[in-house]
Amino acid sequence: MSIHNFEILAKDIIHEVEETLTTLDHIEENAVALKRIAERAARPGDDAGGVTGHRIAPDGS
Repeated sequence: MSIHNFEILAKDIIHEVEETLTTLDHIEENAVALKRIAERAARPGDDAGGVTGHRIAPDGS
């Protein structure tokens, strides 16, 4: 395999790694957001993220 072919392969690998890292960043951002939502929803009397604007009673009603 020539040097040129190795350069092309290396660029392709770098591109794939960059795309993977971007995807992982998005997954992490979503996980952090979901954790915040779950923490809010778990608090008694909270509105589970402000979607409805109504408070949830401690009994879940």
